[in-house]
Amino acid sequence: MISLNYHHLFYFHAIAREGGVAKAARKLFLAQPTLSAQLKELETALKRKLFARTGRRLELTEDGRVVLRYADAIFRLGAELEDDLRDRPHGDALAVQLGVAAGTPRAFVHAWVDAALAQEPAPAVECREAPLETLLADLGEYRLDAILTGVCPPSGAPARLNSRKAAGVPVVFAAAPRLARGRAALPKGLRGLPLILPRAPEDAARQVREYLADAGLDTRGAVEVPDGETARRLALDGRGAAPLDGYTLERSRPTGGLAALDGDRPTGIVQSLWVSTAAGRLRPNPIAERLFKTFVLPG
Repeated sequence: MISLNYHHLFYFHAIAREGGVAKAARKLFLAQPTLSAQLKELETALKRKLFARTGRRLELTEDGRVVLRYADAIFRLGAELEDDLRDRPHGDALAVQLGVAAGTPRAFVHAWVDAALAQEPAPAVECREAPLETLLADLGEYRLDAILTGVCPPSGAPARLNSRKAAGVPVVFAAAPRLARGRAALPKGLRGLPLILPRAPEDAARQVREYLADAGLDTRGAVEVPDGETARRLALDGRGAAPLDGYTLERSRPTGGLAALDGDRPTGIVQSLWVSTAAGRLRPNPIAERLFKTFVLPG
């Protein structure tokens, strides 16, 4: 039986994933000759050639591709083990690492974290915001236990996922009452009114742009801001009308500070909300599992 050196396997994995010895050496802060020697020792132990040189490039052999699949599984399982122990720091105590996609409405984030804190026994909660691509990578590497996003994660995500649509919240245009009062039915009611357009969440922002374009409304003078919370605050200051999801609008402070244009007339724009966890874990995080099954926006 081969006594496999996992350090050698780790170095092979880095070379394969980085696309060459030089790039892997820079990432690992090792000298190239050292890394090449480690790779050679692994090939000797396995009695297989793992890379073939094509010009100045290294390409995986068929055996190399097989070894890489095993290495991916081994190091993914190791990352899961570390996360499992991190999620249970003191006996029965639990911890959960949550992620939210950049630009997620603050009211949604509040509900997400609050739902985690309401679990029994109360866990230690860490929540961080990042672009969707980063969240998916962190979920695949077990740096996160569950994520909240505005779109269904793509099928080509770095890891197998369990995903569930938790909500679909209608988006309305809202403004300070003095601006909203007496406006015509949408979309005509937006004519002549300054617009405050958030760039995120991206899917809702795209729908807003399409809605305005279909209505023939000129957006060249619109104020563009990073997210809905900034748009909400500017709308509160009377700077114009902003597209906001109905859940955020209901929970805006001060109460009555913003009014939906044309009441509840639907725009057809929907802010979706998806919950995802990594599939196939040996021992799933129980807090993340309960959030996946039960999380909804409170009424």
